[in-house]
Amino acid sequence: MYQLKNARKAEARIQLKPATPWGSIFSSVPMWALIIVHCGQNWGFWFLMGYLPTYMQNIGGFAMEKTGFYAALPYLAMWLLSFPCSYLADLALRRRVQVGTIRKVSNSVAHWGPGLALIGLCFVKDQAGMVALLTVAVGLNAGSICGYQINHIDLSPNFAGTMMSITNCLASVVAIVAPFVCALVITDEKNASQWHIVFGITAFIYFAGNLCFVVFGSGRVQSWNEPPAKSEKSQKDELSTNL
Repeated sequence: MYQLKNARKAEARIQLKPATPWGSIFSSVPMWALIIVHCGQNWGFWFLMGYLPTYMQNIGGFAMEKTGFYAALPYLAMWLLSFPCSYLADLALRRRVQVGTIRKVSNSVAHWGPGLALIGLCFVKDQAGMVALLTVAVGLNAGSICGYQINHIDLSPNFAGTMMSITNCLASVVAIVAPFVCALVITDEKNASQWHIVFGITAFIYFAGNLCFVVFGSGRVQSWNEPPAKSEKSQKDELSTNL
């Protein structure tokens, strides 16, 4: 009886802790699409986070005391938009829209929308237009909450934490590099043309990153999510080793 109980415990441990399929994760096309789109998100989001007040003050001509309010407005919009985005995604699920379609549409709103807004900033001169487009550029990022940000769980519920660690690590490197690259281009913070170059680069990264996600991403659980089936003999051998 004692041995039987220990055997069951050992079997439970084996079933609860499958080995991480590193090779399968790094050779997965949807996983690489997820890495690329996460890097694109971090580039755009952290560029705007770091440079938005500077742009509004030097190019938009906003007074110092107003810059803080107008720079915070886009992030308030993103928070507010997160509610309808989540509701619409859940509604689509209840109506049996494919998970992959929901993720890709949500993320397209979150990336291609801001990309177009950044291009629009290159042609807008008045303050009201700048605030509106910057609010769109940041606010629509709310769509990514129902897009790539939870796609790790779609691909592999068992290894979603590991996958998030991988994509977040690589995307964090991009977030660190982005301000340095932008600083190389923007040598004169009052030169609108230099800002337009950076906006164009960021819009391209948004577009290309999401295009990879749309083409190569998936909403289906991957085959490597489950541990490979073992023969009865190998299971017995593994159990006897753990006893």
